[in-house]
Amino acid sequence: MTARRPALLALAAAALLAGCEVPLDPTVESDRYFTLSGYLDTEADTQWVRVEPVTPTIDPVAGPIDVDVALVGPGGEAPFQQRVATLARAPAHLFWTTADVAPAQTYQVVVRRPDGATTRARVLTPDPDPPPQLYDGPDECPARLTLTSTQRVGDAFITYRLAGTPPRTIRVDRRDRVFRFEGDHVMTAYYGSDAEANGLNPLDVLNPALSAEMTLAIVSTAWPEDVELEEALVPTDRTDVEGGFGFVGGATVWRVPFQPGVREVSFVEIAPCYDPARR
Repeated sequence: MTARRPALLALAAAALLAGCEVPLDPTVESDRYFTLSGYLDTEADTQWVRVEPVTPTIDPVAGPIDVDVALVGPGGEAPFQQRVATLARAPAHLFWTTADVAPAQTYQVVVRRPDGATTRARVLTPDPDPPPQLYDGPDECPARLTLTSTQRVGDAFITYRLAGTPPRTIRVDRRDRVFRFEGDHVMTAYYGSDAEANGLNPLDVLNPALSAEMTLAIVSTAWPEDVELEEALVPTDRTDVEGGFGFVGGATVWRVPFQPGVREVSFVEIAPCYDPARR
């Protein structure tokens, strides 16, 4: 079994989550009390959700909100801790816990006000799968990530980071390019094509300032078909929770660092690793 990701990556996800506004009209009276967003990740060591009150005023709630948030599952009940992120237009109320989240289980995220008003999200996590296998290296074209699973891919993308002043981060969507081969999901990375499309050197695979990561997410059967991984972090007016708005999903997210490659033409010549479908 692989080690779970450090909390720093969960904090990065929380930053994405914190950068989104709630697209609701809070002046409308409702028996829905909170908007929830986020997902539970069986490969993460820290779980994050965002909780925003639905209030009869247009003024945002500054500072912490007076609620108890708990993760309820097979192991009992674990409290979430609150962290308020300051945004340009409104604060974001983030809640985190280091409680274990296991595959093939049902959890509830329960938000309760002091007066008893409650919003709860039921979350199914995907079945367990073996860790994906990585095939990469300077002479591997394309780099490949293969996962033996019958479950649905909810998202797939590549992140390239180039250190410098200023640093650059490039995200390449691969959700629609994951294919099935002999029972495996196969995700590929053609660095030459990705670099050329984003103003990088297609042959610069050994640059120590360059790092690369493949993200492949398996989602539960309850995850909506039209919601990508990052979209689950955005507060919405979906009604997939009881007594509130929003959606909290269940996922297994593999984030795998890899070495981009080139294509060897001869013993003395190399060529960029291009995707034939994009030439």
